[in-house]
Amino acid sequence: MSARALQGTVAPWVGLVAGVATIAAGIFAGASIMLGVDPKLTVAALAGAAMAVAILRNVEWGLYALAGFAILRLSDIATDYHGAPSTVQPLLGLIVLSIVAR
Repeated sequence: MSARALQGTVAPWVGLVAGVATIAAGIFAGASIMLGVDPKLTVAALAGAAMAVAILRNVEWGLYALAGFAILRLSDIATDYHGAPSTVQPLLGLIVLSIVAR
């Protein structure tokens, strides 16, 4: 598809919002690494923020993530073997928030 064919299918402000979000993510990543935060946590936080935005826009993404967590038992592995807090409870809260917001 050419750029002309796609013209008008996306609101003009979407590019601006995406650019600002990218700059903010870069500033967050740079600042957290400069402060000595583990880079894996920085990447996980950025991925989690992107996924939260996707879930708030479309509830189906949250249900897909929930199915993946249930099938792979990611929450059990994270809590039992890595000492991480539960990941399913905040995901369920985000899904409920997305449903209520609609």
